[in-house]
Parts: sequence; C-alpha cells; structure tokens
Amino acid sequence: MPPIASVAVSGGGALVSEYYCIAQNSIETDIRKKCDKYCRISEKICSTFKEMVIAQYITSALSISVCIYQISTEKESQMQLLIYCIYLCCMMTQLFIYCYFGNEVTIQSQSLRTSIFHIDWSLLSLEVKKELLIIFIRTSVPIEMFKGVFMTLTLESFINILKVSYTAFNVLRDSA
Repeated sequence: MPPIASVAVSGGGALVSEYYCIAQNSIETDIRKKCDKYCRISEKICSTFKEMVIAQYITSALSISVCIYQISTEKESQMQLLIYCIYLCCMMTQLFIYCYFGNEVTIQSQSLRTSIFHIDWSLLSLEVKKELLIIFIRTSVPIEMFKGVFMTLTLESFINILKVSYTAFNVLRDSA
C-alpha cells in the first residue's frame, strides 16, 4: 500500500478521499491489533516463564556473590582467577540481557502513549478518536515484564541484583 501522501498528490478528488478513509481505518485497526497482541504476548511470556525468571534471579545473585568471594580470596592460581572472572562476566551479562530487554519493552510501551498524544486528533474521525482513547488509557500503565512476581525486568532491577550480590559477598567475607 503506497503512503497516503503520495496518493494525495497523484490522485484526485473523491478517489483520494476514499483511499484516505480506507487507509485511516486500516491504520486504526492495525494499531489496535498490535497493541492487543503485544499485551497478550507480554502476559503469556510472564505466565510461562515466571518461575524460571525467579530462579534465574536468585541463582544469579548467589552465583555472582560467591564468584566475587572466590575472586577476592584466590591468591595462588592466576588461571583460576581468570576462570572466575570470565564466569562472573558471563553471569552478569546473562542477567543484564534479561533486564535490558525487559526495560526496552517498558520503554516502547511508554513511547506508544507519547506517540498517541502527539497525533493531530482534529483530523481523525470519531471512531478513530475512540479507539485511540481506549489505547491511550490502556497504555497509562506501561507493559512491564514480570511485574509483581518477584521484581520487574528493568535496568534498575539489574542494579538491585548487583547490590544484593554485594551484600551477600560482604556476609560471606565477614563470616570467613
């Protein structure tokens, strides 16, 4: 389907107006379907993987703290120290990837609301305005991956996991 602007320039009168209405209805339906699809996908992912994500968070926090403890106490073998450092980087990267993309989902859901806000509503039909208003209200609460399960997947939660790991490291160090 060609862009509306190119049709408006090359077409004439009623044909352009008719095409504009069809394109407008198509865009409205497409936006609504995508919004519903993303919300359903997010809910399905959260319900399917919530136990795995909780286990991943707990294991990652423990692994990172134990690995940091091993690095701080390793004095003899440089190779062993290198292995612990590589493992630590892998664990932190794995956790960061979960949190980064969860954060991206939240940011993108918030940008949809902003995009709807910036539309010139005076050019839209009443039906489109109603649909956009429903989507606008729905997006007032951003999509957050695993919200309320244990913690949300955001960059802030990544920092919190590192803080918990450091706290566990201090407990291990002080108890030794």
